Amino acid sequence: MGAVLSRAEILSKTPDKKFNDVKLGENEYIRIKAFSGETRRRVLAPGKDGKVPEDNLERLLANSICDESGNLIFTEEDIPQIAKLDAELIDTLAEAIMDLNGIGEKAVEKIKGESEPSPK
Repeated sequence: MGAVLSRAEILSKTPDKKFNDVKLGENEYIRIKAFSGETRRRVLAPGKDGKVPEDNLERLLANSICDESGNLIFTEEDIPQIAKLDAELIDTLAEAIMDLNGIGEKAVEKIKGESEPSPK
């Protein structure tokens, strides 16, 4: 077993260097980065009516797609334009973002699989 991390070591565990490149074509990639806890809470927050916002997938993209240095390239103001992208592209990127951030159906299934008791 390894060493127990200190407060400073735990707080240094930011997602700044956690990226994935989503391949679109032969030489085309879109880079996505992991959410911080703060970003995840904001992006996944229900709307004022308590329901999932209609622009939920576009919000995922705006808060994860970044340049080669890890800087977000979209803002919340870009969400209406992101919504006009090809639906298959939105779905592909949203799925990759959810996988990277441990959210969505696949994450739930993984957690269930890891927590089920071993057969005797």
